[in-house]
Formats: sequence, structure tokens, C-alpha cells
Amino acid sequence: MLTSRGPLAWLTAFLARLGVCGNAGVAVGIVTGLVLTLLDLIEGPLGRDDSELVVLWLIPAVFGWLLILFLCTVFARWTAASVTVPALVNSVLVTGLTVLVCRVADLFSLAWLVGLLVGILVGYLLCSLYKRVTKG
Repeated sequence: MLTSRGPLAWLTAFLARLGVCGNAGVAVGIVTGLVLTLLDLIEGPLGRDDSELVVLWLIPAVFGWLLILFLCTVFARWTAASVTVPALVNSVLVTGLTVLVCRVADLFSLAWLVGLLVGILVGYLLCSLYKRVTKG
């Protein structure tokens, strides 16, 4: 029964199924989405010109990359060399797709949710791709 394991047992089981890539995507997606949502609330509507979108893509991408590096090297005790490139790819894809979806659908006020969903999708796809490549 779910109540005997705690109220967030379903979340723990879901995140365990996503794997490391999925969890990294979720972390970057939530951070990117929260930044975009806060900027939308503070500064008003975002995404007026393309140069602003590039900045909104690159700054959270670098921050998300550093976040993944920190989490994987400090808490998971992996070497930075083994995590650097995969973390960069994950971060750039998640932040880029989050900004793109928010721009196209004009969902900057719900960017945290868009970032979460994009992070789950990209992370799951990257984990699946990695498993296929390493098996064969």
C-alpha cells in the first residue's frame, strides 16, 4: 500500500525508473523553468526578440550544466571527466527545448511545468539512447 511507504513513494519510484539521465534532465528542467517563470512574473512578457531568447537559453544551460556537475561529482562521487560532456548535452537540450516550447506556445508563466516535462522527456530519451548504444 502506498501510505505505508510514505506519501511521496510514487515520486521516488518514478524517478528511479528515469535513471541518472532522466533525473539530471528533471533537475535542469525545473531550474530552467523556475528561472523563466520568475523572469516572466518580474519583467513582464518574455521573448520579444531572438537575442533575448539566446541569452535565456545559454545562461540557464550553463547554470544547469554546473548544477549537474556539482550533483554528480559531490554527491554521486563520479569523476568530472566522465560527467562533463553528457551533462553539457543534457543541459543544452533541456534548456533549449524549454525555451523553444515556451516561446512557441507563449507559456512563460508555466515554464516550470514545461521544463519539468521537457526534462523528463529528454532525460528518458538520452538514457534510452545510451542503453541502446552500450548494448550493441
